[in-house]
Amino acid sequence: MRQLVLDVPGSYSWHDAADPELTAPEQAIVRPVAVACCDLDVAVAQSRAPLPPGYAQGHEGVAEVVAVGGAVTTLRPGDRVVVPFQLNCGHCRECRRGVTGSCSTVPPWAMYGLGSIAGLDAGGFLADLVSVRTPTPC
Repeated sequence: MRQLVLDVPGSYSWHDAADPELTAPEQAIVRPVAVACCDLDVAVAQSRAPLPPGYAQGHEGVAEVVAVGGAVTTLRPGDRVVVPFQLNCGHCRECRRGVTGSCSTVPPWAMYGLGSIAGLDAGGFLADLVSVRTPTPC
């Protein structure tokens, strides 16, 4: 698959990467169909954010489900989903309440498309495929 990477400030290129795989039963693989651009993306592109180049871009978006893990019961391939920018565990109290931006087990600032700013790099949405964790039903 391909993913868009910021090579140097203001310069992007498509890089080959391994296809994501389902490694947990709560995961899904999605194909982005629309990607939002936010102020953080602009700050990174203009070197106004404290992040070095070299990681996949794309902060949040709408995607088509390609594959789902065994524990996913509310989605199936072909469904369209909105994926928020925050990474989350899907299991803690906050995630179960739907407040995934306050996840208590994932480091603050863990997001798609911002590399390892929080010690986790989940890839970005300007890619052919992305692995995501699905929400835990209430």
